[in-house]
Amino acid sequence: MGLDHYIYRRYCPPKPKDINGKILVELEDEEKEESEEIFEWRKDYKLHEFIFENIGSFVNCEELPLTKEHLIKILEYFVENNGTKANGIYDWKLDYSKEITQLNDILEYEHFEEYEYFYYAWW
Repeated sequence: MGLDHYIYRRYCPPKPKDINGKILVELEDEEKEESEEIFEWRKDYKLHEFIFENIGSFVNCEELPLTKEHLIKILEYFVENNGTKANGIYDWKLDYSKEITQLNDILEYEHFEEYEYFYYAWW
């Protein structure tokens, strides 16, 4: 047994709206695109606990929606915990350099009205 957890994104085309901003047609689930894996971790219990305590509780094998603000919190966690040392030795398992770079790009360039993000874990 173990903990595998991920952040995914899914493209959701903008919904047609009337002149008052009311959504005219809801998309069916089958109209949404497949999810794309952005990050994957194995047994990063500290990150898992951070998400539970700071973003929201979740159930095993269910999606936890993430907003732009949630992704900013996760980025802050990565920056604070990047390369945490244990007994003076750099722990490569806690190297979040890739995540920091990629999340910065997502936050700067992504169109959040067209994508939905979510956290998914199974243990």
